[in-house]
Amino acid sequence: MVIRPKLRLNLWDFRPSNLFSRSVRNDIDGIAVHSLIYMDAPRVGIYRHNSFLKLLARERFNPDIIISHRIPHSVIGDKLSTILSIPQIIGIHSSCIITLREYIQTISKTGGEDISPRNYIEILSRTDRIACRSLSIKNQFLELFPKLSEKVFIANSGISKDKIMVKEDFIKSPYLSDHSTLKIVSVCNLIPRKNIDITLQALSTLSYVIDWHYT
Repeated sequence: MVIRPKLRLNLWDFRPSNLFSRSVRNDIDGIAVHSLIYMDAPRVGIYRHNSFLKLLARERFNPDIIISHRIPHSVIGDKLSTILSIPQIIGIHSSCIITLREYIQTISKTGGEDISPRNYIEILSRTDRIACRSLSIKNQFLELFPKLSEKVFIANSGISKDKIMVKEDFIKSPYLSDHSTLKIVSVCNLIPRKNIDITLQALSTLSYVIDWHYT
């Protein structure tokens, strides 16, 4: 099961429709994907993990393991891991490194006292494994938390090598057999580490052979 969490930011709108979590389910390739809108208002007894527990109960889904992508979601994963007595893996992305650096800087300003309600240090110490999304991210993470090296491994994104073709084979492939315009779309933030410039450079080498349109 995949749960896409979205925290309801307006915690002071106490209309009944806003006091309860809501989820929309879509089945994609046989996998249940839930978009869950939830609240977190501890002072009135509404805790973020309750919405996730109710969703699991309603779907009759008993997870064997929790994979929490991005460090902010590990807060929920940590709570569920404790309540359900199952392991958690935290996926560390580039944005997580930024968050963790800011977190450590905040602690250093308080003289080493962790006053954050998230307490990432404790969460990272409790989690079973830590999956860094690249070698670079792993190295940056271990600079911050060298004592956690035994938990850390690399989980690269990517595709199977047999899907990669040299340019000559690609030009002759069924993708271009009808001589239509090659249409490519990237869905990402327009920031340097997404390497859009490299994609444009690669497409420029095809310009003399085919027409292409890049969104």
